[in-house]
Amino acid sequence: MNPRLSRLALPALAAGTLLVAIFAVMVVRFRAELRAEIRQTIIDRQAAVLRPVALRQLAQREAALAGQPAGRPTCSPRCWRARNRRTCWPW
Repeated sequence: MNPRLSRLALPALAAGTLLVAIFAVMVVRFRAELRAEIRQTIIDRQAAVLRPVALRQLAQREAALAGQPAGRPTCSPRCWRARNRRTCWPW
């Protein structure tokens, strides 16, 4: 084997190993950041959907405590899905 070639093989192998290690670290960090971002997006979407339901339930509870007739009845999650298919109460 050529001595010059063997002398360059070790630095090339070291540089390649370093680049692979850097790439692996970047992938792991990006994965963790992406997972956190996806989790926060899911939480925000669930909050956006559940907030009106909670506000309506609070209004119904306050109306019931005040002795006033309640507005619309509280709808279960099953009914929400059915409502999207137009098989639940039509409000």
